[in-house]
Order: sequence, then C-alpha cells, then structure tokens
Amino acid sequence: MFSDHRHTVTAKDGSSDLVRKKSERLRFMIELYDMVDGFDAQPVETVEIAAKLGLDTSNPEDLLEVLKIIRYLHGEELLIASGPPGKAPRLNLTHKGVREVEESRGNPTLSTEHFPPLDEIGAVLGDHSSGQNGTASAGDLVVLAESDRLEVLRMARSLQEWADRLSLEKEQRAAYDADIRTIEAQLDSPHPKTALIKVALESIKRTAKEANAGSGFVDSIVSSGIASAIDRLVARL
Repeated sequence: MFSDHRHTVTAKDGSSDLVRKKSERLRFMIELYDMVDGFDAQPVETVEIAAKLGLDTSNPEDLLEVLKIIRYLHGEELLIASGPPGKAPRLNLTHKGVREVEESRGNPTLSTEHFPPLDEIGAVLGDHSSGQNGTASAGDLVVLAESDRLEVLRMARSLQEWADRLSLEKEQRAAYDADIRTIEAQLDSPHPKTALIKVALESIKRTAKEANAGSGFVDSIVSSGIASAIDRLVARL
C-alpha cells in the first residue's frame, strides 16, 4: 500500500521522494494492467483500483494521492481518465501504457521511459499487501530458490513449444510471449523474484484458457495441460 510508507520520506530528500512517486505510479499501472489483463478497452473505476492498492477514496488524503498519480499517467498518455466533472474518473489503459507495463515486466532490472526497475520498487515502497489477483506486491518479492530455477527454465521452454499448438490471436500471442520473456528475464536476474514468475505463469494460463474457449479439441487438450503444469509449478514455488 502507498499510505503506510509515503510519510516516511522527508522533504529534504527530494531524490528519494521522486523515486517513491515513480514506484507508486508503476505499482498503479501494474495493478490496472492486471485488473483488465492488458485489455485497453476495458474500463476500471478509480475506487476499484484504489481499493486494490489499499487506499480509501472516501479519505481525502488517499483520494488526493490517487488523483495525483492518475493525472500524471493521463498526461503521459499511459492511461485515459474520463467521466463527469466532480467525480472520480473511469480509467482505461492506452496501448502505450500496455507496452510500458509489459516492457517493465519483460526487463525487470531495467528502467523504462517513465518508471524505475520493477525489481527495485519493493524496497522503495515497503509494501506488505497480499498480492491477490495476480499482482506481485513488494512483500511477495521473495528470491527464487536455486533448486527451483531448473524447473522454471524447463517450464518456460515447454510453454514456448506449446504456444505453437494453441490457436492464439495476434494480441494473445503477444501477451503470451511477453509473459515468457518476463520469466526468462527473472531467470537471468541475479535475484529472480518468485512472485513475478508466478504472475507471468498465471497470465499465461489465462491466455491459454481464452484460446481454448473459442477453439477446438486440440486447443482444449493443450490448454488443460498448460493449466495443470502451471498449477503444479506454482504450488511448488
């Protein structure tokens, strides 16, 4: 959550305050992305995403914090904020916003145009939220055990092979490949984060399920196999 940590940064430490703000914006974008599974046409109410982040929009201080983040992200064209004046806006990701979240997840040790490295925001925000609905909270950023690296690597390779057996639409394939790159980037990191790998795996499972929904018998078998394999690996991590 933002509210527990934001008061710990002093006004004298301007650089730390800027890093915190950028980290909060990235956390916000990741939560929004996960709530709509990267679909930029699906709107989200401000109160919904605020609640996911542990903020209460009926609290003026929390509401101001959220609106500041939204104003910045809207100004940078990473999301669209719309709705009648005087009410908390309805939010949609933009294509640019989707791409930057996926870039951040695909290369978590690197900064993007607007955000710091994803691997670093946990230490900045000091968040200990539960990470529900596929969002990797800072409190969940536990380093992957060395004994599990090989299993995750095998899974990533298998998922690459299975992708060609699924009837994925262009956008589904792009999302599927981006999640695999996230896993590979974590494995290449000196400190791979278990929660980020789990998020990517669950996202791949959802994509495979979507492909299965509108396709035939082969897709159903492959999708079920992917789901079972991912569930077993996630339970182990």
